[in-house]
Amino acid sequence: MNQLLIERLKIAGFIFALVGWLLLVTVPLELIGKDLSKLEGLFETTTFKWSLRIVVLVAVIFLIKGRSWVDGLFVKYSWLKKLVRVITVVGAIGWIVGLGSLLLR
Repeated sequence: MNQLLIERLKIAGFIFALVGWLLLVTVPLELIGKDLSKLEGLFETTTFKWSLRIVVLVAVIFLIKGRSWVDGLFVKYSWLKKLVRVITVVGAIGWIVGLGSLLLR
């Protein structure tokens, strides 16, 4: 039970890291005065929202059900595990930048 909870938390953390990448790109652009209204319009469309929900749901199901296969990939390709760590660390930096911009306003 504990291992399953840890795996689900890792998946949720990876999804949050991907959002952090988006924050890392958009927050500095907004701070220097770029117009991001078209990007906001894209994020507010129903098609984008549903496609994002479906992609996240499929990824979560795949990562939970295919956990042994994913672990085998990490063992076979050590660079893949390093890539996931880089994505996670840079995503965390993105969250720090995003939250920092909220505090500076």
